[in-house]
Amino acid sequence: IAVATSLRISRSTMLRNEELVNFNHLRNFDGTYCGLLGTWDKPYLFFCQSDGKLEFTRTICRTTCPNSSDTLTKCLVRQANDSWIREERWTQDYPSRPLMGMLCEPDNLFMAGQIAEWINQRSLVALFATLLKNWEVIAIAAIVAFLVSMSFVLLLKKRAGAIVYGSLIIVAGGPLASGSYYIYGCMYQNQCGSDGGLGENRFLWGIALVVFGASVVYLAVRIHKQLEIAIMCIKWACGFIMSTPTLLLFPLFVLIGRLLITAVMWKLFWRLVSVHLEDIVLSNPYSVPRGDCIIAAVAVVVYLWNQLIISAFIDFMTVYSTQLWYFRGGLRDDLKPIYHPCITCESFWVALRYHVGTLIQAALLINASMPFRVTVGRFMSCCEILTWKLYCEVARSSLGFLPAARKAHKIADSAGCDDLRVLDGTLRIFKATGACAIACVGHLT
Repeated sequence: IAVATSLRISRSTMLRNEELVNFNHLRNFDGTYCGLLGTWDKPYLFFCQSDGKLEFTRTICRTTCPNSSDTLTKCLVRQANDSWIREERWTQDYPSRPLMGMLCEPDNLFMAGQIAEWINQRSLVALFATLLKNWEVIAIAAIVAFLVSMSFVLLLKKRAGAIVYGSLIIVAGGPLASGSYYIYGCMYQNQCGSDGGLGENRFLWGIALVVFGASVVYLAVRIHKQLEIAIMCIKWACGFIMSTPTLLLFPLFVLIGRLLITAVMWKLFWRLVSVHLEDIVLSNPYSVPRGDCIIAAVAVVVYLWNQLIISAFIDFMTVYSTQLWYFRGGLRDDLKPIYHPCITCESFWVALRYHVGTLIQAALLINASMPFRVTVGRFMSCCEILTWKLYCEVARSSLGFLPAARKAHKIADSAGCDDLRVLDGTLRIFKATGACAIACVGHLT
């Protein structure tokens, strides 16, 4: 609350107070914005044309976009001495349609291509154009991704072993077969020169693929015991998800939370970014006010902090819900489970009531230590617990931040944790593989 209040005061005192019209209004030739002062009833920017070619310096704000070429529009004629001469003439319209609610897009493919080039030079306008123009496709893709994800979870619950070992066979067998084919062709059929996209390096590619496939086979044999444990964990996790309806919608709730945080700060972010849309800044980057830079840096830190707080709640709720599910008979077939379907709601209440300060403190410290962890954390074991594992320890032992960090570090250094690290890495690989599979199916769909 203190940080948000200080940002609010600083924004009102240090930032320029111009409207954020760059994002939802386009500027006319004279610097005014269509749909604002003096042009409330004319929200669409229309480009005049001459012999089928759009002239982007001759624009006019219109109430509607013309749908035929039978009408005329009064356009300015020419520019002289950096100021427009108020000489106008009637110019023939062209069929067009509204785009993004801000400009008129020609129906003619040649002129529409000119509009596309103009939009691509303005990345933010292009982004909004893409999102608004394809919102139906995005919505359908999101629904398909959700359905495919649920189908994938149900399939994992029933056939986790077959999917895991089948994936390993594909990952190992594909490179082994391809590499062996390349090597055989080079050694016995003199096909090293045939390009196939590989050129002179066909033999080397074959060796590399064989080595990669053999490494996967060796790794699978080496961690066979961990693979069996991972398969069992996957089955348990999928059973847990399917038995608690709130977990099915958990990713949606998380997305809504992250979008709410983004929506709260969107005005500040857009006000800062709108400064960079000004021509003077584009020509001279050093003209950005120092106050804007300070507020931008603080805003980024606060935004990341809030996102990490959401991540902290996610990890805490996941671990705490799993504990409740397990100890209340989630794996018992001989007893009736005593957990309720909204077990994540109970976990969220526990996090708010007892651990919200710990999670906020942990998110702040993890955010502050991120540069250190990224640079040297790979070489120091003390940084290992400054991740989601810390939130898991808070949920498991109900300790504060520092006691939980000490205990997590002690557990990480204890004997027997190597198998847990291997298991953790194995599950991460399966998680990435599943995400890629879902993305591929969604893309093809």
